[in-house]
Amino acid sequence: MTIEVVSFRADDSLASAAKTFIDKKISAGPVVDEEGNVVGIISETDLMKVVEYHTGLGTEILSLIPWVGTQVALQRDFKEMDKLLHKIREARVKDRMTTEAFTVHPEDEVSRAAEAMMLRKVNHIPVVDAEGKLIGIVARADIIRAIVIEGV
Repeated sequence: MTIEVVSFRADDSLASAAKTFIDKKISAGPVVDEEGNVVGIISETDLMKVVEYHTGLGTEILSLIPWVGTQVALQRDFKEMDKLLHKIREARVKDRMTTEAFTVHPEDEVSRAAEAMMLRKVNHIPVVDAEGKLIGIVARADIIRAIVIEGV
């Protein structure tokens, strides 16, 4: 379990959450309210959902480069690209976070967290105290460490 948890607020921008992911080298973080209660979790997967999947996007970006642009047809006009960038800048954590975050308590068995990760297809689970306040986070690496190194 990681005790020094990077957490987010629901009104944080997705852009700042993405920057934090990069700067702190994390891929998910709990979302807490003013009292420190877990109200959700935001992950890289949630951030990726902001960008609509488009098979030709890479080609379209390449077409913006002058020396490549003559050979590649631009399928999305600049207004569409601007709308997409605006959407990313304006989005908030609350718009994309998973609101029903599964949590565990420090006294829970490692197997409970491992089973929840497998069944729910998540990689991180917030750890909360009896009042629901964030005190840590468990990642897949923690589960593997507990099983392999500690023999749980």
